[in-house]
Amino acid sequence: MRNYLKTILPNFCKLKSKGMYAIHGGDFQGGMATYIEEESRGETIAFLFMPPVEVRYIAKSEVIESLKNKTFKLVEVLPDEVYAVIKANFLHESAKL
Repeated sequence: MRNYLKTILPNFCKLKSKGMYAIHGGDFQGGMATYIEEESRGETIAFLFMPPVEVRYIAKSEVIESLKNKTFKLVEVLPDEVYAVIKANFLHESAKL
């Protein structure tokens, strides 16, 4: 999957595996989003947004633009234990879709 992302995202705006991002603009300003690496599909990339907990698939072009414009900023790379809980929440919420 990481090799796949290297082909779709320019070098200047790479997503970090297990990264939690703060949203500094748009409809979700003030929220947080965790990059769910393993769930990328087609022309979208999966995130778990909080609050409220919501699964969102965002177009790659929108992610690239947000990273480039710094409206989507990395806060921290989550420890494995924390990411495991967030991934479980993502799977639970995505099963409802």
